[in-house]
Amino acid sequence: MNEFKIDVEDSCLVLLSGGIGAATLLACLKKQNVEQVNALFFYYGDYVSNEKQYAEKLANYYGINLRVMDISNIYGNNMSVRYPVSFKQVNDFYIPYRNGVFVSVATAVAYYLHCSNVVWGTSSSSFNYYSDCQPNFVKTQKSAVHFGTNGDVNLLVPFLKFSKLDIYRMGKRLGVPLELTWSCANSNENPCGKCFGCIERNFNSEILKTEDLQITKVCTQ
Repeated sequence: MNEFKIDVEDSCLVLLSGGIGAATLLACLKKQNVEQVNALFFYYGDYVSNEKQYAEKLANYYGINLRVMDISNIYGNNMSVRYPVSFKQVNDFYIPYRNGVFVSVATAVAYYLHCSNVVWGTSSSSFNYYSDCQPNFVKTQKSAVHFGTNGDVNLLVPFLKFSKLDIYRMGKRLGVPLELTWSCANSNENPCGKCFGCIERNFNSEILKTEDLQITKVCTQ
């Protein structure tokens, strides 16, 4: 599996979470020596405080500028109870149109920064769980971004056909610092080991026989 290619003269605004997917996006862009890479993190409640800290660590590690956009007034802190805690319950905790909000706001920021691309790291692993990660949704978002900016900004979704295992494998190959990433859907000090993100990360780590400090933290609780 090859990394996606992009013109080194292009400018990118990465939708940065604290996860492995976003970290792998940064690693790909840095490997290709893309001249201008910025990142945007969306803060939408106290339950993403841990993720925000890891996004900041990743931005610092890769030496990129990170903007934090506070949209907590849209959803409110009571959304914390709507996070998935297991595979069976994931659809019961869907946060409405979250990715639509992210892409729309990121497009406006990219236009302001003269970035030609918004880069979003969603993957095929999310298809069955979130309607705003479906291929048809991504297709319409790409069209909206392109026509809404007269073609000045484009939406790139390079991992759309990849599984989380594919991305984890790519990140490992590119030397992504796993200890600077966060996958847990809860706001505890250590990963819970029970949510969708933790279960998936643990599975991928075992398949690839990777020493993952986040998994170690769960095991030592």
